[in-house]
Amino acid sequence: FCAECGERILRDIQSARYHKWYCKGCLETALREERFYERILSALNAVIAHPELLDEVEPKDTYESDFEITRKSSELNHMLNNTHVDFEQTFEDILNLAALKYEHCELDITEELTATIKQDFLEREILDDISTELLDRTVSHLTLDKSGKVAVHFINGAVVRVEGEK
Repeated sequence: FCAECGERILRDIQSARYHKWYCKGCLETALREERFYERILSALNAVIAHPELLDEVEPKDTYESDFEITRKSSELNHMLNNTHVDFEQTFEDILNLAALKYEHCELDITEELTATIKQDFLEREILDDISTELLDRTVSHLTLDKSGKVAVHFINGAVVRVEGEK
């Protein structure tokens, strides 16, 4: 994907001299194919040499509120501030609100994913060529920016960036 506009990057094989990867959306992002592959390989080898790079994951918010939860929370707070509280109804509303909030929680499996893909990299020697099998199992997507920086985004949320000249 293009790091500038979010569009997919495409492979251009029109030139007889060299192939490149480019963004059709903003036309600012492009990199010769051999450099693109070198940077991906460099990122993978960096993780093989330093698997702790996979531990650098942004914390993930596993709860997302919505209008219905906000409304029910407000109604519940209003009921609790009344002098005449129907305890059975309030108790039921509290449980219903807790269930609704639970439904909006996402299971965070980042630690498990990290351990699994780390094991994949720990068992490998430095690569001479890109392993598509390794990419398929451990990488969610790649981004390329207009300066030629390639970022490898792993399935656990870790990102390894490789810079270089265009």
